[in-house]
Amino acid sequence: MNNLPLLIIGQGIAGTVLAASLQQRGIPFVIVNQSRNETASKVASGLYNPIVLKRMKPVWNAAAMIEALYPFYDYCETISGCKFHYTNKVIRVFKSVKEQNDWHAIASSETFGHHLNPDVQFDAIEGIETPYGFGEVINSGRIDTELFLSAMRSHWLETGNYVEAPFHYTDLEVNENEVHWQGTTYQRIVFCEGYRCQLHNPFFKELPFAATKGEVMQVVPQDSEWELRYIVNGGVFIMPLPNQEFKVGATYAWDTFDEGPTKEALQELEQKFQEITHLPVTITGHRAGIRPTVRDRRPLLGWHPVHRKVGIFNGLGSRGILMAPWLATVFVEAMQNDTALPKELDINRFTF
Repeated sequence: MNNLPLLIIGQGIAGTVLAASLQQRGIPFVIVNQSRNETASKVASGLYNPIVLKRMKPVWNAAAMIEALYPFYDYCETISGCKFHYTNKVIRVFKSVKEQNDWHAIASSETFGHHLNPDVQFDAIEGIETPYGFGEVINSGRIDTELFLSAMRSHWLETGNYVEAPFHYTDLEVNENEVHWQGTTYQRIVFCEGYRCQLHNPFFKELPFAATKGEVMQVVPQDSEWELRYIVNGGVFIMPLPNQEFKVGATYAWDTFDEGPTKEALQELEQKFQEITHLPVTITGHRAGIRPTVRDRRPLLGWHPVHRKVGIFNGLGSRGILMAPWLATVFVEAMQNDTALPKELDINRFTF
């Protein structure tokens, strides 16, 4: 690799994690981003856990992702001087004796042993209905995504690695050895645009994205302070935030590009929230974002088959905070060593 910087387009979770991974390795880069108030990365819960609790399956390659996650976000907190990583436990509230038994059996297996506490817990949790107890997920927590993104942006503004500007594809010139944008030469360009890649990107819009809209609401208790030490999963998640606020989510709506929050999704969130707790709350916020999901549920990483200096780091879906540090390591090491990406990640698994 030469000493020219790498150009990253987009500063959501994907672009931010990729840029920080480059910085860890001393690889020069520049991020170009046009800030928006509402994006999937900003709306995201930031929740990470190694289990798909709805289906009781481990997240694909969860062990490697968890191993990469902790040192990576520690590094980002150090260089940004900001605290945004919290290791709240995630719990799954049981709704029947069968769910108790299933949890114990699954958690005792070799596949799940590193991720779940096999013992059903019966501690009282203020405000949460737990007649059948709950199970604890090991290696879980959350990233304050808005703070993470803004802290890293501030850091890179100071170091000269961040450019606040719209990106126009017509300004890009690509040749065999490098790329040129607005009079500057870069070794490569990597698009981290989220779902907008599907709409506008002339290099990658034919990839099989399947955009998924998600909505969340924010609430505060009406009558009393509510101490909740856990992130509760039980149809929706309830996540404690500072200042006695709680985030509740999320909904899923497929193949829509309407970015605004909807009354129907808010009603769904309220109903599912009330199935877990009957504490009276006031809704203080309602937000929506469109996740860059992929039809085969695997990320989209790699280099264009014709324009080899044009890359993509995208398709992280609803688990970007968990997946991105490990994916960035794989991506950057393959780039440095000029080796192939794993087939299940490489965009060359598709014809486009």
